[in-house]
Amino acid sequence: MQTKNEEKQIRKRQSKKQVPQLIETQSSHIDEVIHAPLIDQTPISNDSSLVQTQVEKQEQQRVELRGRPKKYTSQEQAERIAAEQRQRAQQRYRIQRQNFRAQANDLQLLLIRHLQKIVINNMQDLLQINDIIEQEDRHHVLDKLAKTEDDMINGRIEDKDMNRWKIDAISDIIEYILMSNEYSKKKYYDPI
Repeated sequence: MQTKNEEKQIRKRQSKKQVPQLIETQSSHIDEVIHAPLIDQTPISNDSSLVQTQVEKQEQQRVELRGRPKKYTSQEQAERIAAEQRQRAQQRYRIQRQNFRAQANDLQLLLIRHLQKIVINNMQDLLQINDIIEQEDRHHVLDKLAKTEDDMINGRIEDKDMNRWKIDAISDIIEYILMSNEYSKKKYYDPI
């Protein structure tokens, strides 16, 4: 048998021997990560044109990300579409004006032209015109308009009655326009 001293010596020798490890030690990737370039960082280059194009691209991306998305691909396309929209709107307005003029007779058109030259800035007059429009009946307005046209043609309107005549004529014209608009809405928009 071995003595205690011998056993201690054997143990010391065994402890000095390297024990095989099951897990191998791997080299750390920390150095690689620390020295790696950032994702958003542009590579350093001495070529100034390359740097300029990269800066321009970044600036363009910032501009594109700002605001709502673009509706048109180019300025020319936007201008072309705007011109087409203006043309369609002008055509609709022209058709409406032709329809109105087809319904109005020559005397009414003459009256309208004269009234278009009159500018009413007084708020009280405008309120009075509005009250007259609300109070009058359609048939009565047309009769009154015809009588006013006759008076204007025959020269029966005197200077002292001119203001009252202006208010009456304007209210009649406005009422006629409103009636025309109601007629066209019923004719074109009411599903009957």
